[in-house]
Amino acid sequence: MKDYEDHVTGLQLINVGLGPALITRTTVKLDGETVGRWDWRTFLSISAEWPEVPKMYALFDGVSFPMGECRYLIHLDDYDDATHAWFWELVAHRLSIEIEYESFYRGEGFKAVPPPL
Repeated sequence: MKDYEDHVTGLQLINVGLGPALITRTTVKLDGETVGRWDWRTFLSISAEWPEVPKMYALFDGVSFPMGECRYLIHLDDYDDATHAWFWELVAHRLSIEIEYESFYRGEGFKAVPPPL
């Protein structure tokens, strides 16, 4: 048994910086193709045919993500290997959420891209 069974499983965003991150843009890729920004509209369009709709947290341009904040961008509350193998494949290999952000000083153009698992 894996240690994530019966627990929340998904893509998590954590701000470990010294201050808030100002989100400037998000880009969602599914199977290598850009499908939009990480917002409700994009989520609904890509999740329409999934066996179960996970919970999501949208990131909008201009939003501040506080220092120390930890949020799942997409997750299932009670992950089970047998039932949710499709979800693991999705978050581990198919779905990519790139996040561009800056500090309050502006102009840095930082980018966070999840590493492949």
